[in-house]
Amino acid sequence: MRNRLTAILMLAAVIAAGCGSMDDFDTAREGLSCGPHLDRYPVQGPHNGGYDADWFEFTCPPHPKGLEDTSDFIAGRHLGNDIFGARGTPIVAGRAGVVVHAGWDDLGGLRVTVKDGCDWHYYYAHLDEIDSSIKVGAQVRVGAPIGTMGNTGDAQNGAPHLHFSIYPNDDYQAGIDPFPFLEDVDATSCAFPAATP
Repeated sequence: MRNRLTAILMLAAVIAAGCGSMDDFDTAREGLSCGPHLDRYPVQGPHNGGYDADWFEFTCPPHPKGLEDTSDFIAGRHLGNDIFGARGTPIVAGRAGVVVHAGWDDLGGLRVTVKDGCDWHYYYAHLDEIDSSIKVGAQVRVGAPIGTMGNTGDAQNGAPHLHFSIYPNDDYQAGIDPFPFLEDVDATSCAFPAATP
């Protein structure tokens, strides 16, 4: 319930900022039978979520005071959250679904998109490697290896990080801030043995 309320409030802020209308959002969400959801944190290890002064300090939750994760979602400009960590940190599926995109593009570099049963898309970008089991059409379970953290694509001159986005109906521009969903499952980031691709 809290996630749904947060998503509605974020949508209202996007619309108020002139980045869309309620009609645009309703069109993007047509056919969805449920809201977005995460069952697991997509980074399996110490991390720092959101670009802030402490982006290079990677910790497991509960995060030390002053190193709390933040959102760097900016409607119309940065449609996701960057989660920083050491190169090679395992990236895992935060939600079960089917792989709809896997491979290279100039912006996201090595990237994977998983679509859940409600047509929400979960985007994992700037990967150093994609797991060999990840192919378009493959079913993935929660926690399945997606790849490893890197800095491919337009992040090639920056620090390794995962760009993570959530959007409806394969419409990236209709994306919502994933931060509240990430926060709900942050405790799972270091709670399981790290899987390697």
